[in-house]
Amino acid sequence: MKKIIISLLTVAILTIGVNEVSADTLTEPIDVQSVTAFENIYDQGSNVNFIFSVRYNMPQSSWYPFLKDQTGCESQTPSTTILCSFPETLSSSIATIGLYKHALSSTITDTIVSNASYGSDFTEPVRVIGNTLFGLNISGNAETGLITGIDKTLDQLIEDGSVVCIVSYNVFTPIIPQQNYSCADIKDLPNISTKNIGTQKERLIKHIQDNLQDITIDESLPDNTLINQNAKVTGNGVIITRRVSPLLQQVLPELFDVGLTDLVDVPPVFATSTLETTLQTELETQDIYSAAVMVGKQYFGMEAPVFLSFTLILVAIITGAGMYLLSGNSIFGIVFGFAGTLVTAVFIAPPLLQPLLVGMFVGLIGMVIYLVRKIPS
Repeated sequence: MKKIIISLLTVAILTIGVNEVSADTLTEPIDVQSVTAFENIYDQGSNVNFIFSVRYNMPQSSWYPFLKDQTGCESQTPSTTILCSFPETLSSSIATIGLYKHALSSTITDTIVSNASYGSDFTEPVRVIGNTLFGLNISGNAETGLITGIDKTLDQLIEDGSVVCIVSYNVFTPIIPQQNYSCADIKDLPNISTKNIGTQKERLIKHIQDNLQDITIDESLPDNTLINQNAKVTGNGVIITRRVSPLLQQVLPELFDVGLTDLVDVPPVFATSTLETTLQTELETQDIYSAAVMVGKQYFGMEAPVFLSFTLILVAIITGAGMYLLSGNSIFGIVFGFAGTLVTAVFIAPPLLQPLLVGMFVGLIGMVIYLVRKIPS
């Protein structure tokens, strides 16, 4: 009897966990329309030397049942267009986008996908459905032009038939790829032969402007939704450009509308710890992050991580001061008010993780010194 109950509970949990969508329905259309490569967009000091901008379409009308948050996913009268409020909440185990050595065969298996892939460093989960842009940001050697982990230049990568693919996976067994996928060759815009930084930036600006305009037309969006009449990216368009590469507003300020240029600078993109990356990835699927992107940029000129960090540090200071005033105990205010709030804040502002750990380490040393001095008395 116990085994029967456990089996029934397992089936129920699996059924709920996939939003009542069976594995057989993962034949939803995927269309990787283009892949355009750019290099040396960031100055030296960043570990992002190559940006592969991918234009793809995973129609919201087909993919919305797989979103964690399906708010707003209803037909828009009189058309059948689906415009979800949170298209960026696709489960991370549904599909991946990555760099592959060659186009995949018509019938794929996990072995075929694994052998064709350049590795996990060049593969990321797809979290956004719809007609959009996404960027693979890859490190390399600025002097030799070689891509780290592949040891090929961008030209060699293009010449040997490397592609970018989106592959969907079995809902119940995420390691098993489905037979619906899409790949596209990597292109380097042919009208500009030089590789200097200025020219590359000009190419990327034109690329983003053209694609945002195309998305506006293809999706029948109102004018000035993603890009305005002066070819400047709007607040809604910023959400898409950040998926291409998170710090484009700093290196291409002329591309963005007034009020979107950063007032507070943030460091270049460097590799982060696994825990911080995991927290940041999970945070980007939440409503609070989307709100922070808009509020931080429009009203304070800050990227969302910087805005959230400043806000939560201020909350921690106020909380610590409040607890001190109420209790009259400074230790209580610092530990439970200030530090306790910051520990919780890590889940909302992952960039605080490393400074918090350093602060805790320094505090621990100070505590040890204090206790050692107290021992004689």
